[in-house]
Amino acid sequence: MIGVGLVSFVLIVAASLRGSVDKVLSDRFVAQFQASTTDFSPLPVGTVDALRAVDGVDTVAAQLFVQIGLDDAATGAIGVNPATLQRVYDVDVTDGNLDGLGEGTVALGSAYAEANGLGVGDTIDVALSPVDGAAPFVAAVRLDDGAAVDDVRPALDDALAVFPNVELQDLDEIRADIATQTDQLLGGIFALLALSVLIALFGIVNTLNLSILERVRELGLLRAVGMTRAQTRAMVRWESVVIAVFGGLFGLVLGVLFGVLAVAALRDEGVEVLVLPAGRLVAALVVAGFAGVIAGLWPARKASRTDVLRAIATE
Repeated sequence: MIGVGLVSFVLIVAASLRGSVDKVLSDRFVAQFQASTTDFSPLPVGTVDALRAVDGVDTVAAQLFVQIGLDDAATGAIGVNPATLQRVYDVDVTDGNLDGLGEGTVALGSAYAEANGLGVGDTIDVALSPVDGAAPFVAAVRLDDGAAVDDVRPALDDALAVFPNVELQDLDEIRADIATQTDQLLGGIFALLALSVLIALFGIVNTLNLSILERVRELGLLRAVGMTRAQTRAMVRWESVVIAVFGGLFGLVLGVLFGVLAVAALRDEGVEVLVLPAGRLVAALVVAGFAGVIAGLWPARKASRTDVLRAIATE
């Protein structure tokens, strides 16, 4: 129950996170490409200018990631050029407008603004280190209206050839990259969760062994009236499967419940889409049943080797 519950919880949160990112990319990212480094370093000097010089490119919007002190609390911020931001991102502005974004102004996330009672025109204290000459970490590329992606892509790749650590990705490649990162995270988590499954297997084995010790007489009577060793082994294995499947079902219900609650709690953090990966959840339940079969092998063998005469003997 614990193992399947944890697996289900992680699957739902991860799938919802990926679905939310996909929705943001589909709804908000109106550029065709994104350029970033493969080693998470800033873009080399000249990268943005090289992209802008390619025929068919309309806008290249670079972004800086900086640490600021906002009301005496350290937080991350994104530095952008207001003139190009709205050409590559369809930002959902709930109050005010980005046309007024400039020197001495910041745009706040709605959740932060609501939590701190801030609105357009309010004054806040921001401690910002000088960023003159700082290199951007990512750049979004929007093509001219009517320009074909397949026609411009080779020229963009050629322009970035002198920057070996810069990678150009289209929307599908960005999604695939995010999916890969999520799967890597899941792989590490599942490796840890495998320990809980292993403990559960030992628990089932011990439970069945105790059950067999308590039912020696009943097992002997069943053998005496005609039950074969194969039928005895099958009976114990099915008991193991029933234990595992019922535990898996309870775990699945709890995992889904807590997964839904976690996604709801993370809504203000950008996780807006609830995704229930039915296939993977069913697979987790099937694995639980298979684990029950494995756990029942040794107790089933022990039960089938019960000495019939000694089991039914009376004083």
